[in-house]
Amino acid sequence: MTYRLSSLQASSARLRAAAPLALLCSLALAGCSLYVGDDEPDPLEPEPTEPEPTEPEPSVPPTLPERLPSDPGVGVSFWLPEAVKSRPGVYVHLVWSFDGRAPRKQVFVLPEGADALSINDSDATMLVVTLFDEHGIIDTTTVTEGCPQRTWIAATKQIHEVPDDFATIQAAIDAAQPGDIVYVHSGVYREHLRMRTGVRLVGRSAESTHLVAPSGGNLIDFTEARDVVVRGFTLSGVTQATDNCDPYADAVNCGPSHFSGAIFGDGHDLDTQLASCEASAVVMHNIFSDNEGGVVLYYHAVAAFMNNLLFDATNGVIVNSHHVPTLMANNTFVDMFRGLSISRSETEVVDNIFVGMEFGFETEGVQLSDLDAMWFQCNAVDGVASPNLELGERDNDAVEVGFRDALSNDYRLDPDSQVASTYCTPDFAEYEHDRTPGAYGGPLGNWYQRPNELEHLRELLGVY
Repeated sequence: MTYRLSSLQASSARLRAAAPLALLCSLALAGCSLYVGDDEPDPLEPEPTEPEPTEPEPSVPPTLPERLPSDPGVGVSFWLPEAVKSRPGVYVHLVWSFDGRAPRKQVFVLPEGADALSINDSDATMLVVTLFDEHGIIDTTTVTEGCPQRTWIAATKQIHEVPDDFATIQAAIDAAQPGDIVYVHSGVYREHLRMRTGVRLVGRSAESTHLVAPSGGNLIDFTEARDVVVRGFTLSGVTQATDNCDPYADAVNCGPSHFSGAIFGDGHDLDTQLASCEASAVVMHNIFSDNEGGVVLYYHAVAAFMNNLLFDATNGVIVNSHHVPTLMANNTFVDMFRGLSISRSETEVVDNIFVGMEFGFETEGVQLSDLDAMWFQCNAVDGVASPNLELGERDNDAVEVGFRDALSNDYRLDPDSQVASTYCTPDFAEYEHDRTPGAYGGPLGNWYQRPNELEHLRELLGVY
């Protein structure tokens, strides 16, 4: 049985049969509905046409039967592993991005008996899908308007362990097929990494697995690699690429050759579509420290940057001449010169915390009211000399942010913090969950000193 969450208006009979997911759609923005797949034709959809025969890509999961409208917008379809289908308490977390309005967050319990999920929205420009349970993240992916809907979420065929199976992380990445996990055990690793399409790079935990830049240049580069995941690391030691650009003054006026990033993506010359379909990443549950550039995105490289901690840096995130959607949600920026530098980008900045810096945001070539510009909402600001943001608008507020133990790098919110009881980004969920801003807030925020996930991933993804 395929569960389809789409922009089609399903019949009331189908919605009643699909409860409780129908409730999720009824609460969401107009146009969202649920389709429960079966062998009966849907009277509201055109008759499917036989696709032209094509050679299947190697190591790609089987493609679901597609009966989407002619303009599907943004969507993804994927099979569910057997252990995930039969396991109670698996959740699906969605973040939809739109032109000129707030993103939509949705969380629902995976329905019993679901063999696959098919999700799309004709109005969205970007979608982030995450499967998780009480033990942690199972898998995640992002898709963008104008790009193929095929991803490798939940399609792991093999787990490559470092250093057990491979002496270096890059060797494991080079050996991995799309969908495979490169699992890095605790330790300090000094490598420049070049990602490959579909690879999930997962660290034991952000507190215990450290990637340190051995010299100048980018630490992790996902240029020409789509649908990649980076989570569970501390990333540090990245310095400026050249001396031709001032890291304090010219973040949005210099090209990628002037700035290195702990995570870097460049979409130049890969295609001429709205987004670079060959450079996309989900960056989640990482700590960035002691970097001149944390994340650097350039010209159509797509990224969802969620639930990360950044501190002791010159620049947190640089999004330069980008022109495509980028999601910055539930991150904490502390003690740096500049949190965000954004130039000509459709960046959505929601549910973040900015504490102790000279500039919260630096922008060029965008206006907050433009349809294809930035969207700031529900960000907490404390001790920022020049936030460059209209505080009090869209629930962006100056508040006193208190952390549990900043001296020990524990940047979880103190229970007595003014932010601890704050939540404002609307979401549509079937269950009560954390809705506070910052790296450790929201449904995906429970990652501080997480236990070892390796055996859990093996069990759920069926890989041993």
